Amino acid sequence: MARRIEASDTGDAVAGPGGYANTGVHIGDVYLSPGSPVRSGYLHQVRRIAPRELVGRDEELAELASFCADPAFAGGYRWWRAPAWSGKTALFSWFALNPPPGVRIISFFVTARLAGQNDRMAFVDNVLEQLQALVGGPVAVTDATRVTRLLGLLDTAAHACQAAGETLVLLVDGLDEDQCADADAGEDRSIAALLPMGPPAGMRVVVSGRPNPPVPGDVPEHHPLRASAVVRPLSASAAAQVARGDMERELERLLHGTSVEQDLLGLLVAAGGGLTGDDLAELTGRTHKQVSDQLRTVAGRSFTRRDSRFRPGEFPDVYLLGHEELHVNVLAALGGERLAGYRDRVHEWADGYRDRRWPTGTPEYLLRGYHPMLLATGELARAVALSVDRDRHDRMLDMSGGDVHAAEEITALLDVLGDQLPPDLATMARLTVRRDHLLSRWIGLPLELPAVWVALGFPGRALSLARSIGVPGMWNDAVLKVADALFTGGHREYAHEAVDHLVADAHAEAVSYDRDGYLMSVVKVLAKAGEMDRAAEVGHMVERPGGMREALLDAAGELAGSAARSLVRHVESLPFDECRSPAEHGGELAKIAAVLTVTGGRRRARRLAARARSLVLSESTDWWRANGALAVVRCLNGLGAHHRARSFARKAVLPMAAHPGDYSPWTFETGVRVLADAGLLLRAEWFITHVDSGFSRSTCAAYVALAHARRRDYDAAADVIARWGRRSKLLDMWFEVGMTAARNGDLDQARAIARYQDEVGLGFGEIDGSIMSVAAVEILCSTGDLDEAESAARSIAPVRSQAEALTAVAEALVAAGEMDRAAQLLRQAETAVLGQQMLEEQSGPYLALAETLRAIGDIDSAHTIADFLPAPRDRAQLLHAEVVTGVAEADAPDRLFELAAKTEFGGSKAQVLAWAAEAMASAGRLEQAHWLLNEAETLVGENWLNRSACPALAIAMLRLHQPERALKFVLKHEMSAWRPLYEAMLVTGEHALAAELVQAADAQPADEPVKRLHQRASLVEPFVATGDTRRANEIVQEVLAYLDATPDPQPDSVYLASLTAGVLALLDLSEARHLVDRVRARIRHDATRFDYLVQNDLARPVVTAMMKAGDLDGALELAAMLSTNTSFRTDALLQIAATLLRDGNVARAHPVVAEALRLGEGPTWNRLVAEVGELLPDVVKAVGAEVVRCLRRE
Repeated sequence: MARRIEASDTGDAVAGPGGYANTGVHIGDVYLSPGSPVRSGYLHQVRRIAPRELVGRDEELAELASFCADPAFAGGYRWWRAPAWSGKTALFSWFALNPPPGVRIISFFVTARLAGQNDRMAFVDNVLEQLQALVGGPVAVTDATRVTRLLGLLDTAAHACQAAGETLVLLVDGLDEDQCADADAGEDRSIAALLPMGPPAGMRVVVSGRPNPPVPGDVPEHHPLRASAVVRPLSASAAAQVARGDMERELERLLHGTSVEQDLLGLLVAAGGGLTGDDLAELTGRTHKQVSDQLRTVAGRSFTRRDSRFRPGEFPDVYLLGHEELHVNVLAALGGERLAGYRDRVHEWADGYRDRRWPTGTPEYLLRGYHPMLLATGELARAVALSVDRDRHDRMLDMSGGDVHAAEEITALLDVLGDQLPPDLATMARLTVRRDHLLSRWIGLPLELPAVWVALGFPGRALSLARSIGVPGMWNDAVLKVADALFTGGHREYAHEAVDHLVADAHAEAVSYDRDGYLMSVVKVLAKAGEMDRAAEVGHMVERPGGMREALLDAAGELAGSAARSLVRHVESLPFDECRSPAEHGGELAKIAAVLTVTGGRRRARRLAARARSLVLSESTDWWRANGALAVVRCLNGLGAHHRARSFARKAVLPMAAHPGDYSPWTFETGVRVLADAGLLLRAEWFITHVDSGFSRSTCAAYVALAHARRRDYDAAADVIARWGRRSKLLDMWFEVGMTAARNGDLDQARAIARYQDEVGLGFGEIDGSIMSVAAVEILCSTGDLDEAESAARSIAPVRSQAEALTAVAEALVAAGEMDRAAQLLRQAETAVLGQQMLEEQSGPYLALAETLRAIGDIDSAHTIADFLPAPRDRAQLLHAEVVTGVAEADAPDRLFELAAKTEFGGSKAQVLAWAAEAMASAGRLEQAHWLLNEAETLVGENWLNRSACPALAIAMLRLHQPERALKFVLKHEMSAWRPLYEAMLVTGEHALAAELVQAADAQPADEPVKRLHQRASLVEPFVATGDTRRANEIVQEVLAYLDATPDPQPDSVYLASLTAGVLALLDLSEARHLVDRVRARIRHDATRFDYLVQNDLARPVVTAMMKAGDLDGALELAAMLSTNTSFRTDALLQIAATLLRDGNVARAHPVVAEALRLGEGPTWNRLVAEVGELLPDVVKAVGAEVVRCLRRE
């Protein structure tokens, strides 16, 4: 049984490169697997490396034991150096398998003679696997942030070991065999550069290697590896020398042996190791028995075996030479010509499988070892072809369970291509397209699907799939659902692994919205599972007052009996925040009472409910009063005190009745919900008639309709929906009513609602209609009509909606015990998603690419991409661009009008109508143009949801020669389109009106002084452009005065970024040097805080100013500071490259672009297109061609 380790009182922590700082309770649930050494798949590899008996190394073993145990060496390094054949690997593999008591060893043995086991990628893979085995949980092979994960887990494991009275040791043998041992400064590619600067929590690092090559250039100057004091010479082992003689004699015999022996040796060395017996049989044309017999005679001497890298223990072992020096000697003995011949045979073998589209049974070597061999031998054209081969990637997915290895192959290839001068930017850009496609092809996976696999008994698959969903934030929700299911299903180690992922991302600031709410959800899952210690640790990260208490109460509300009562007692034991409002306190008491009501504590529940009523009614803040009242009404209903609930609701909501217009929409909606839940439905409907916003009115109506449904008055519910339901809310309304009917036991009514909803969806267009159909399927599942539900799910056209519906049916089938049928539906949903590029989720980059392709003359690719765009509005935007540039065909106006008819959302429809008006005007059809523009303006109306169309309308008015109308339109709609109109006015020569527009923007009010200054700073550049430098200077001086009077950490980074941009729009870099220094300091400061998300905004204006001043080195240095988020660094580098290209400095620009492409994390090609697209037309055409191939599934 795993032992749980609690780490607390850890004191201050300071992290350097390669680590992260932690103070207080260490975040990360820590379960140390029993026994030593660390048990993992990699341990099998170490056993095969280690000698059966270690002779003559007692002194060294004692010294190693002392280094691990003596507190004086805590956090230290020891680098053992010796020439080849000294027995280094024998010593350290033995030590890894036989560590001293209280020592946990994580090891990696760099193996140059085995392709794919001599670089950082392999180091991360294998060390991460061991760390996860140590702290509990499986390897998430599809995790795209594995380096960050590795560093975080090193910290977690080190603290766990320290708390258990043990020591963690990271052991790396063969640093000199690292493929990137020759890395230069700033490249960050070697294994050595990844080793922690300051090992945390008493951890030790032991490395070994030859005296040469020296420390890689990318290792920082102040890294411990550069200190001579850590070096320890190792004397040669007599046993190693004997083994050397035996191996060299055997090698000499093989080099002059039979043709079979020579071929086996030559092919194995040419391939870089990693071939199985079956692979060698295919390559030599011999039978399997002939090869097996030959390998058995030499396997214990010249050859050695290792596990399969995809599926150890399941797939056959692979062979390699027994020592690195043997490998080197064979290479020299065979000579270049014979090696080339053997490699040609390997290439022909690979080509045969490629021609058959990498069928089932493709050798693992061709999917894992072949690509590294091509990089090592410089055969980059072949490596590129492999890296863009979709069929091969699909086979890798089938064998490995994820896409991470395929993506890493591309990253390694980009590293090699980026080092070439001049770099092949077109090829690098193509590769980034393919990598992005790999990382995003699970983007449409339903968030609920992975958790269903848990119920089917596949916890590892569930966690891996959840981590594969490629949209930031969405995968967190999927992993959260999986964690809950894992705890429920008893897969606790997997569940803790899921929680580790969630908490690590919160630490790494991967959660950019409502971080507290996200962490509270994690606390809730842990509390439901009874993991109170871990819940407390996560709860310490929640900054929201009362957040921990709220999460625990929510968990208690989903439990029963003693578990729920235990959580209530835990909540009441927590310190209460005296700053919380009376209504917050009352709402919490009501929630406690609600739990006690169903767990046998009704007498105390009634007392708490009475106290809660008094507290809520004493609340003066409307928002808190309404929210607390809702909890009290639900509590009273649970107690059966319906009369008291109605009486209380009248008192709580009474002030709103007198002045309904004085309350925010959210407060008013909550008030209606209070009345509806209390059963005061006529009063609630009266409130609805006094709501101004159609959206808010529909939300209120949904609450009332649901209350009618709970009373089984479905006709009244339908009447409320018919009177006040907006199209955008109909789905939720009918779904909730249908599900309520099913819960009431009114199954026929629920079925009727589901079928009606499916029928109504047919008139809503494909996307909205399919969403309603999914809801209908879920209702049918709740009534037990699973055959009809499955049939309805299969009939849904959009892939994502069909996958969601199939997942809902699968979940219901699991509940019904039909496991095989459920698994079949899940696989079908996965297959559908995997084969579909989810352009609904990510059409923006493709739209921008198509526009750029059109601008540089690649019309065919632009049209092909446009044909794949699902939204009519997106296709209309491309067609409009052709109209503006005069390259559209004659039927463009009519086509735009047809696209407008197909566009559903009001704002988008108004945009397309405006574009159609421009097209009509350009064709001389002025009457139709003005009619369309009037229709678009009417559609926008006063609805703020449609204001996204304002820029298109204003510019259309300008292009229809109505500049005054455009100006009035923008002023009417609160300046929502002023910036695009201002820029268009400058282009058309309407400088006076542009100046008037800027002045109007300057007059806009703001509720806080810093916000007002933020608005004004954005006007500096427009004032300069319209000739009003006096006003621009006034704003800059005001900004500088404010900044001088406001010391750090104020203003916050968002405002500092905008204020800096305003100042640098007027002043030269030399005039604002103090401000630039302040920005640089803020970027450093924010690197370890949640505010790092603003780093890019902070850097952009400074980089622009530096490039304008000719300070290229300064701009590059600033870009390097953004390395905490490589996407930001990529953006900065592309910004620098764009300036260099505009200045004609191609020789300097291309390496900068190459570095940006190499660094890119997540989608990179779209940022390339946005920043330098029209400056590098050949590169963008290559991007377009590869995108088209991906869209066509080629």
